[in-house]
Amino acid sequence: LTRALVTGDVIEITEVRMARLAFEYVNLVRAGDRTPAKTLHGKYGYGSPSVWANRLGEARKRGVLSKAKPGQPGGYLTRKGERLIGLEADAEG
Repeated sequence: LTRALVTGDVIEITEVRMARLAFEYVNLVRAGDRTPAKTLHGKYGYGSPSVWANRLGEARKRGVLSKAKPGQPGGYLTRKGERLIGLEADAEG
């Protein structure tokens, strides 16, 4: 993730950056992390766990991260998110 995403230096976080954050979050959850927002905070050292949770909520609003049960980690990278970070398979290939 870029420093701009971590520090909030950019007023509007691009959808690509949001998708990258969602991808990292999904991988943490799949690995069994029950507090991924806290982990992201610890990894990057900026903001607070609640700031990271808010960013993940924004990723859900933008349609790059699916919904999860309230108060529980979860969800998956949507097709839009996959497309934005180049994970979606080429429809012609």
